[in-house]
Amino acid sequence: MNTLRGLPESLWREAEESMARLFRDGVYAAANHLMSLGLDAPLRRRVLGRLRGVVLDVGCGDAHYHGEMRRRGVDEVICVDPLPAPAREAWRHRVVAVAEQLPLRDGCVDYAIALFSYRDFLDKDRGLGEMLRAAREAVVVADIFRPEGAIAPLARLYIDRVAPLLARLASRGADYGWRVIGETVRHMDSLRSFLERRGGRVVASFLGVLAAVELPSRASTTP
Repeated sequence: MNTLRGLPESLWREAEESMARLFRDGVYAAANHLMSLGLDAPLRRRVLGRLRGVVLDVGCGDAHYHGEMRRRGVDEVICVDPLPAPAREAWRHRVVAVAEQLPLRDGCVDYAIALFSYRDFLDKDRGLGEMLRAAREAVVVADIFRPEGAIAPLARLYIDRVAPLLARLASRGADYGWRVIGETVRHMDSLRSFLERRGGRVVASFLGVLAAVELPSRASTTP
């Protein structure tokens, strides 16, 4: 498999097992916040502030930020994740599925989002295509993109060495397979190549590594 299209299946399974343990023990949010030096919060706010109507959240995990969607006026959320978990609010629905095979009709939601889950897609092209098919307005991807340019060596060192140490601190020394983060980022496009291949526009960016990109859906670009 082309590494820029997605993850090798063995790495995908390892990442999913790691996520399952993180969500089960309730440490994902704290670890992600610390690893990103708190930058995950403003990035999410920029994304969530753009949403309205019915939102499809692909790779939703434990959906710890969905309450903010509700407070911002989102009408309904459809959560999709390979990992089963309850949908605790009536306005939120949980579907156990993968991004590459969304069991949803064309144009059935207003927005589709992937917040720090895109890098874990087994097939990025297919998964993103499914999100674009399901959304009427736009798709927003927020994630860690592969570093490039002068900052690349320092960013890789941080992702490979420093971020796992911070994650261990957030999880009180427990190992949840933090090295998988670096592996999944290595299978990402850089932000520049992602934009070149997919179009869209940058909603927010920190050093071109942590970024959110909005892509118009197929329905919104059809004359």
